[in-house]
Amino acid sequence: MAPTGTPPEVVSRLNQVINQILKREDVAKAFESQGMVPATSTPTEFGRLVAKDEQRWADVVKKSNITAE
Repeated sequence: MAPTGTPPEVVSRLNQVINQILKREDVAKAFESQGMVPATSTPTEFGRLVAKDEQRWADVVKKSNITAE
């Protein structure tokens, strides 16, 4: 994630570097030792995932009548 308004070329470069790091064997092993699976994607794909999760959890909150205290 990056702040709104981050130039597209900066987002692209960050995505490229982060994807390279996530593909390293030592990084993958560190993630897996904590029960996580590293996954790479594009900024657009990640944005879709975030939007989908946001909607899913909004539905859970609404259906469960969850309120902030």
